[in-house]
Amino acid sequence: MTRSGTAGGERVAPTANDPGPRRGLAARIWYGYARAVVALRWLIVVGWATAAAAALILLPPMQQTGGDLE
Repeated sequence: MTRSGTAGGERVAPTANDPGPRRGLAARIWYGYARAVVALRWLIVVGWATAAAAALILLPPMQQTGGDLE
């Protein structure tokens, strides 16, 4: 019998001695990144909104920059 089941396709629950799936360094990095994004999600949304407002206020209008191409 294996962890995933028997030859008949039955599922077997993991035991207390079963360490579970092994995760490498890349998996731990992505897991940490995902946790950081979820933890900081509202700060990220506020940052995007602030950046959009700053772009609207500080960047020149399209009409002024488009006339110099002639």
